[in-house]
Amino acid sequence: MPQSVEDSAHFAANPLQGIIFSFKATCAFFNFDISRRRLDENTDLQPISTAISTLLMTLNYYAQKKLPPSADNTNMPARISSLEERLASENTSSRHFIPLVNSILDEETDIEIWKELTDLVNSLEPISLNVMDVRLAPYTNSQHIRCTAPFEGPDQFMESLKDELRTELAGTIFENVDGFYKKYFEETTWANKCEDIAKRYVNRRDKVSFQFPAEPTETNVWEWIKAVQAKFIEPYKPNKTSKDQEPIPLRAQVFQTKGPGQINGGLAPRQIDIFLKSLQLPARTPHDWRDVLVIGELTTSPVGKWTDKFLQLSVYMRELFAAQPLRRFAHGFLMFGTQLQLWIYDRSGPYSSDFIEIRENPEKLLYVIAAYMMMSNDELGFDSSVYQDKKKTIITVIDADTLKEKKLYLQPQPFIKQNAIVSRGTTVFLSLDRTFVVKISWRAVGRKSEAELLLKARNVRGLATLIGSVDTCKISQLRSGLSFTEGMKKDIHPPESKMTTACNSAQSGSLNSGGNVELNEGVKRGSESIDSADKVILRKSKRACVVNISRQAQLNAAIARARKSVKSGASGSKTGAKNKPKKPKASADPAVEVAASGSFNAPDNLATDSSLDVGQGSNSSLGKRNRDADDNDANTDVEMLPERDMKKLCISSNTGESNLEASAEPVTTQEINVPGASDKIAVVDAEMSSPGPDPDVNNNDSSTVYRNRWKTVIASKPFGRAIDENTTPLELICGIRDAIKGHMSLFMDSKILHRDISTNNILLTDPKLNDGCCGVLIDLDLAISMEDETCSADAKLLTGTMEFIALGILNAHAFPEGDGVFHSYRHDLESFFYVLISVCIRLGWPLNKSPFVGTLRKWYKGEIDDTYSAKQSAVSPADFKKKILNAFSPKFHCIKGLALKLRNNLFQRHIDPCQDTYPFPEELYNLILKSFDEEILKMKRESHPSVVIFTHYQ
Repeated sequence: MPQSVEDSAHFAANPLQGIIFSFKATCAFFNFDISRRRLDENTDLQPISTAISTLLMTLNYYAQKKLPPSADNTNMPARISSLEERLASENTSSRHFIPLVNSILDEETDIEIWKELTDLVNSLEPISLNVMDVRLAPYTNSQHIRCTAPFEGPDQFMESLKDELRTELAGTIFENVDGFYKKYFEETTWANKCEDIAKRYVNRRDKVSFQFPAEPTETNVWEWIKAVQAKFIEPYKPNKTSKDQEPIPLRAQVFQTKGPGQINGGLAPRQIDIFLKSLQLPARTPHDWRDVLVIGELTTSPVGKWTDKFLQLSVYMRELFAAQPLRRFAHGFLMFGTQLQLWIYDRSGPYSSDFIEIRENPEKLLYVIAAYMMMSNDELGFDSSVYQDKKKTIITVIDADTLKEKKLYLQPQPFIKQNAIVSRGTTVFLSLDRTFVVKISWRAVGRKSEAELLLKARNVRGLATLIGSVDTCKISQLRSGLSFTEGMKKDIHPPESKMTTACNSAQSGSLNSGGNVELNEGVKRGSESIDSADKVILRKSKRACVVNISRQAQLNAAIARARKSVKSGASGSKTGAKNKPKKPKASADPAVEVAASGSFNAPDNLATDSSLDVGQGSNSSLGKRNRDADDNDANTDVEMLPERDMKKLCISSNTGESNLEASAEPVTTQEINVPGASDKIAVVDAEMSSPGPDPDVNNNDSSTVYRNRWKTVIASKPFGRAIDENTTPLELICGIRDAIKGHMSLFMDSKILHRDISTNNILLTDPKLNDGCCGVLIDLDLAISMEDETCSADAKLLTGTMEFIALGILNAHAFPEGDGVFHSYRHDLESFFYVLISVCIRLGWPLNKSPFVGTLRKWYKGEIDDTYSAKQSAVSPADFKKKILNAFSPKFHCIKGLALKLRNNLFQRHIDPCQDTYPFPEELYNLILKSFDEEILKMKRESHPSVVIFTHYQ
């Protein structure tokens, strides 16, 4: 079998031995005879489907970390992931895997085993051809996943995720919530049965039998649970004298895993101490995260190790929500020896009961296990309004035209999902006929629904069209009957972690240039002042970057206002801006910025800000960050900022050499489901991490101390494809041009400002199927209506995807002065410009790896003033050609002229970039659209020189 010398050397240095050993061990665990050297083609591989799934998962890790030279530029990890998904959904016969299994059983060489894998992938997941004609462009089934954490292989995965979750869950964790046990374990239809089971255990004749183990190790506790389940729960029948003669409604069964990789469908191999699955599943059904109902973590560690075990449970919950993104909430529990703590996780965070002592009262644990086994789907957190099976998903919305209920039939699995727990949990399904999409997400209560904005913009071309929508439930409804207070909040950050906006490079671990931000020495966190001597760089964490940039903006703005309001402190030094360039003046008057936009003016009375003592900090989670990780009673002298001082931020960050976020399929090593996805990028919403009052909302439920959310379903059309490696230059500029047209109509006609222009929010469409449009603008989650009373205050919040945020907005939050800057139409147009630049630098390179992504990383990594400086320098007249145009890939060299025109349209030609908003929107829109049309005309003439093409501007 001829193979390259490079491959031979590669496998000698990076053998598959560990993967092969693990596969054989898993086969042996399932009693599959591996003594046979070869399997015939009719062999049933169902008994080892879990082993095969784990084999693919580990080979996927190998492909991402140690890809053989011969597999370069074949997109192997994405194709293996797609194969995993097909196997899990039973869309592929296991017989296809027999040659690969035989090569392992025959103990063939690593090169031969890899060849069998390559042949398998090539036969089932062939590399799709690049289709360059926009009219015939493929509308791929890409799965784009938004998440928070970098995935760095099986060894580092758990610890890196724990670090990410520390930040994601900050300020959202509540312990010992009043009414928890009563709501979920007593006020139920089956509570009397659980109580009867517990009494029978206590009153058993043989007090020695079934005693709770003196040494509550994981093994001993598991054996006790299985024993009492078999003796007291499963055979239970009501007493003849009991009024309730209904049989016990057992719906679930208890399981455990004995090694990693025994649960399919996960982001990485996991070993769970205890979990529950439905009794309705066929016997010997392989474990899958889609079937997990409840998760438990057993440990002999003392309660003092609570944080580590809580984060471990949270990692498992993250797996559960990733596999079951429509779950409203999920149950879990922690058991430290004999101390039991019950938990529920939902999209606003986790909350728990008090600790329950089990040693003297083991019947309490028996009661809880019986309760979990009897809970209905509704009590377990499933959404009864959505029906799912292997062939379809059915959901009901209110038709936007008829206002009547309408059933929608969708594909069984989502093609977009968000892995973060505390988030909007955005999940998108494609319709069975592939003509529309349905987005399910948890929006903040009090915020105008995207459906309302889409209805208002119903006649806008180049914008998604609303089919129907419905609000299903609120977090406050799910938590009804419970009492939450600030004193119940649990802090999980280590005491040495102080606020910083540094975001380490995932590759080198080094700090971005510029160092940490210097906060005013008078601003305190807990009892310590923050100065340059005791700054601590947080761990490698995109989530930390998100939160800290947001918090820096909060503190900078608040401190600037405080100093302005205190006469004695009018010396004028800027917080966090020592030795920084002076901020250019920017228009803060919305009436000026929207002048000539038609029939309206935004309010002139921009929100006024109350003064704030410089001794105060920002929100509660910031103020509590100095508390001991396991002490949730410590006081803090840091007060919450006013709601208007909270900043909303949507950050784009990357993991390694990343592709464009829209084309880079999944963010992680285990989430790539289709060909066409190479490197990864995370798109993170500060709504996941900002624990205080909603920064962008007039919250009608302000009495709550947690973020309240609506679960919202929105159906819209058309369905398009993302900008990716297959995108041609003509497709790109046609798509962006039509998205700008949609933005113009949205702003000028419907008085709606989008505020989140990014590669994720522009879809390429077939003009024949979309009213002549080659691209549409989607996702109005962060949009505001300019006619709302709160638009002036809302439009000054830091909002968008960090890589594409306009210079004027970055400047205003890096170096705050006065009343801030109003997010205007011009800032969104500037974001379109950065989208074009990003695509041309990231995509179109050999091996799909751009050598210039470092330029773009500086736009979203590190401190907000550093990102501003990096972007300002890149688009300045002196550096634009060297840093930007010279970084365009060969594929997009033809767009250099357009990029230069757009730069000159947006900024002054010969001086540093101007950040003021042009007061005549229509003129600037038309100027930019004309540049696009001229470039499109030029490309079409070059490709069809004999055809005469007319445009609007001729």
